[in-house]
Amino acid sequence: MNRYRKVRATPGPVHDLAAFQARAAAGDFYPMVSSALEPVTRVYECTKREAYQAIQRIVCALTPQHYAQSIIMSNGVPADEYGIVIEDNGWYVKLQINGDDGDAEVCSCHPPERDLRTKGGVVPASDHNWRES
Repeated sequence: MNRYRKVRATPGPVHDLAAFQARAAAGDFYPMVSSALEPVTRVYECTKREAYQAIQRIVCALTPQHYAQSIIMSNGVPADEYGIVIEDNGWYVKLQINGDDGDAEVCSCHPPERDLRTKGGVVPASDHNWRES
């Protein structure tokens, strides 16, 4: 798992959400396995393909009101954090554009471990143990 130092990079997102969503809708994105794909498979008890599709739906459902903050990860890459509730499940979502190859990456997609304050309100912490198989 990446360790990062939180830094507000800008008053708003570093990455263009609509452009990221267009790539996600076209299937041109990569979910990180341990921090996005696996947690979604555990929450929904589904296959990895179904989890990929669920992440795609979650990312495409984000709006500017779901924005929480921007951070700089330890590798120097900026990422945007969002929080959203879908079907009574809260989700912490971290998006980045890889600086090496320009890939759209979903770094994290899992139930929030603590309350997440967004522009639109608070996404409550989840008691779902998504780290366990």
